Amino acid sequence: MDSVSLTAASQNYPGTEATLALTTTAVPFSDVAIDEVIQINGGPPGWVTGYFITVRNTGNITDTFNLEAIGYGWATTLWNSTFTAPISETPPLAADETYRVGVRVRVPAGAVAPAQDMVVVRAQANEALTESDFTTLVTQLDEPPAADLVVTPAGQWAMVNPGQTMTLTLRVEALPGHSIVVTGTGGVWGPDGAATLLTVGANGLISPTITFVVPGDAQPGQWDKVLVDLVDQTSGAHVQAHMLVFIDTTGDFVPPPAPPVYKIYVPIIRRE
Repeated sequence: MDSVSLTAASQNYPGTEATLALTTTAVPFSDVAIDEVIQINGGPPGWVTGYFITVRNTGNITDTFNLEAIGYGWATTLWNSTFTAPISETPPLAADETYRVGVRVRVPAGAVAPAQDMVVVRAQANEALTESDFTTLVTQLDEPPAADLVVTPAGQWAMVNPGQTMTLTLRVEALPGHSIVVTGTGGVWGPDGAATLLTVGANGLISPTITFVVPGDAQPGQWDKVLVDLVDQTSGAHVQAHMLVFIDTTGDFVPPPAPPVYKIYVPIIRRE
């Protein structure tokens, strides 16, 4: 809270003046941010890869933050900063205070290159469940990447609503004239086994897309993930990426657009 006084005094009539007191009070609010946007790490088959993410209280009240791992395929667990205890929320954090969360991802013992997995970690304010932030973690089998076939981002996600169609796009760098087979697998809302053949243009780029069609009766917390497999038929280079969509758990949905036949009736009041 802060206060200030404004005084207006007459120049023609000394001693004539008026004073106004103004007080400004900050409105309490909750907010949260995760400092890291995306991290990529890896290891050999059977390896446990560790990450740290930083949860920051960007509100102006003390709050705790729920932690959730969304969409993972490889075993993923959330830990305190010393990896001595699993956690599902942060301790209470004052305004602008941070907490470091540990994340462990285990590479399957039978993983074969270029295997990878992604997980989205969410931090949600307890005092305002509509306030969340997210970070993406991509874990790859520790093998040398293909030099002439590069896909970005390695992991991509989007929050969706029931009944929504969502298309996500990849950027792929490859040698001009090469043929790239793009296959999406594992999806329920997205593709499962659909393959597309794309020819790389003179600029060395292609932009494959993956489309998810979310059913109208999908429920909060449900998600779908597609593994995108890219193979250069000319050189044999092979890379992968993951795409994930999920429905928010707060129930604060934005409804899908009305169909074209939807009509809005506005009452007209006529004055006599």
